[in-house]
Amino acid sequence: MCIPESMAIFLGLEVAEMKDVELADGSFKQYPYVGPIRVDWGGRTSFTGALIMGKEPLLGAIPMEDMDVLVHPKLQKLVINPTPFRPFAEF
Repeated sequence: MCIPESMAIFLGLEVAEMKDVELADGSFKQYPYVGPIRVDWGGRTSFTGALIMGKEPLLGAIPMEDMDVLVHPKLQKLVINPTPFRPFAEF
């Protein structure tokens, strides 16, 4: 997850550490890492950390998996997983 600096300041988050991040062009930069952050969506909750980078928040794969939500490509929006994982349903 990534959040802009203005959001981290608004939420009163303190930097826990600096993390090395590999960017799309193959270069490496260090970014501040903050947390925990509580993410609520569609009646689901996840707690995660975030890198302070960019100009808008980006929800990462780990909180999305934790809340069991996914991106619906045709609707171009976040939806609750229509086929939830049931690890012991077959036993």
